Amino acid sequence: MNSAQAQERISAVDQVTEGESLKVPFGLRWRTSTAFISLTVGLGVVVDLSGYGLIVPIVPYRLQELGYDQVAQKSGWLVGAYAGGLIVSSPFFAYLGALITNRRIPLLVALCFMAGAIVLFMETSSYTAMIVSRILQGISGTGIWTLGTALITDSVPTPRVGAVMGQVMIGHSVGSLIGPPVGGVLYGRMGYRAPFVFALCLIFFDFALRLLVIEKHVALKYIEQGYDIPDFEAPGYRRFTMSEREDHGCIGPVGQVEKEAEKGPKASTWSALMEMVTKPRPVTSFLLSFMCGYVIGGLLETCMTLWLEQEYHLTSLGAGLVFIAIVVPPFFGSPLAGWASDKRGAKWIAFLGLVLCIPAFLLLIIKGPLPLFVFFLVFVGFAISFLLAPIMQDLSIVVNLTPGLPSTAAYGTFNMAYSVGAFVGPIVGGQVLGSLGIRKGWMVVCILSAVLVALSLLPTALYLGGSLRKRSEKDDVEGKGLKLESVAKGQAPAGSSDPQRTAV
Repeated sequence: MNSAQAQERISAVDQVTEGESLKVPFGLRWRTSTAFISLTVGLGVVVDLSGYGLIVPIVPYRLQELGYDQVAQKSGWLVGAYAGGLIVSSPFFAYLGALITNRRIPLLVALCFMAGAIVLFMETSSYTAMIVSRILQGISGTGIWTLGTALITDSVPTPRVGAVMGQVMIGHSVGSLIGPPVGGVLYGRMGYRAPFVFALCLIFFDFALRLLVIEKHVALKYIEQGYDIPDFEAPGYRRFTMSEREDHGCIGPVGQVEKEAEKGPKASTWSALMEMVTKPRPVTSFLLSFMCGYVIGGLLETCMTLWLEQEYHLTSLGAGLVFIAIVVPPFFGSPLAGWASDKRGAKWIAFLGLVLCIPAFLLLIIKGPLPLFVFFLVFVGFAISFLLAPIMQDLSIVVNLTPGLPSTAAYGTFNMAYSVGAFVGPIVGGQVLGSLGIRKGWMVVCILSAVLVALSLLPTALYLGGSLRKRSEKDDVEGKGLKLESVAKGQAPAGSSDPQRTAV
């Protein structure tokens, strides 16, 4: 049987199988594709963080309309309450994600809870009820973020995690920073409820996409029964060659997941968790996550609106438009940082982002014309976009290097660290501005942010991405015997002759 005849027979068998026994759902190829899954996860992150940031330019004006005093302090607590919900719920979702393999159902439930929390905040005039709704919104956001990022690592081969995470991190950067401009513009043009209706529309769209997603472990069942999904990829998956299919009589699976050989006793989840929170490499990722949450939540989302109102006399509409300057750079910076992290390792990509952040934050202190301030914000947005994607890529390596460690535990801890920063940052920023005044307080907050970034340089250089002696994260993966794509294709892994291997 020649190759052309074998291919025709395979196609015929697949068509018969599809029609008679498998009951293949429509659009199986694109619904299981990495591009579609990363799109839905990225959109979920946009929904989560834009909902968090929508109130940023609105809250000070809304509280004034309702007759509240101490607006700066109360605004800080409202922004921080969301992060408080993230903090208390992160351990639960990390545990839940380790127990179940189906991510779709809890993600759909989380979206429903988020919609309810947004409606509560929209309709209430009670400050206490606002705090409660923000906490509930944070709890639902934890599920969207933690389970969504775990879905990426469930779906993507290790060598491509950084690139895909870079695409998803566009959603993180855009979601964090699109909320304020959209909220400000809609509030200024269409009234108080308009930003919340916009958030509900995003949730509905994301809910529809989540219903369409078919997870990779479900798609593998169709492959095992002989259905061919072109361009399919999954961790450890290897597509059979034509000769291998001919050996099966052209009937049967078109590929399989090659599992790692067991190396010694299986590690317990508890010991893996202890290793995660004590080893310097993952702890450095969590510290960087805290720093990002502090800066974005405190400096950019809480203090900047008040600074723009006083120094440039901008309304919520004008303040919202200024935030666009931070939204655009991540569209280019995040994918570039993720791609570079896959190629060169996370260490120096994140280090570059930190180095750029220090002058970027200090430049914000300069009192000049508004176009100059907007230019400085573009610089800030580009610098921040070089931080999150490398951190997420390195955490995926840590998960692969730590036997027994669930991916949801790593990303849940990352989310909790970010949330602690996003909780502390707005409160500290609000208190500083309330005590020192807007002008002096803004200067202090900018300097604090730059100092916090500077303190992160040394641990990043020493620990992020592993030892300084390593060439890249691929050395780690190969050193532990993980199956990269080159191994799956039957090629010798690059650098496999290097006898030196380094642990986490």
